[in-house]
Amino acid sequence: MKGTFFTVAVLALLTGCDGARELAAKVAGDGKPTTLAFRSGYQVQIDGKAVPIYGTSACPPADELTYTLFGTGPDEGNRTCVVAGPETKTVTVLVGGGATPQPETWLVDHDGSKTTLRRPDGSYIVTAK
Repeated sequence: MKGTFFTVAVLALLTGCDGARELAAKVAGDGKPTTLAFRSGYQVQIDGKAVPIYGTSACPPADELTYTLFGTGPDEGNRTCVVAGPETKTVTVLVGGGATPQPETWLVDHDGSKTTLRRPDGSYIVTAK
């Protein structure tokens, strides 16, 4: 996302285009907490391993920038996403592949425009490498 923001910002500066400036402002945000949405099967790192996660919330439609670049998402409208909005305190997540993913309740921490997720053991969720 940083690369996208940089590209849009450079375009706005070089072209002076109002549309590019508006898009850059939207990408930069307004400092409010963001909504995190992870599609089903998204890989996170748990105990040093890449593990898929699944949710039970409706997958949101793509934002304007994502829709413009990639179109609608394959999960849009399905109840298979992990979604943490600005007011969300906890999310239920199904962790792991195989026949029976294990349910966990993750804490959602909001700090200004930064949102993080924590497992019941206190470890933070990071994207799998």
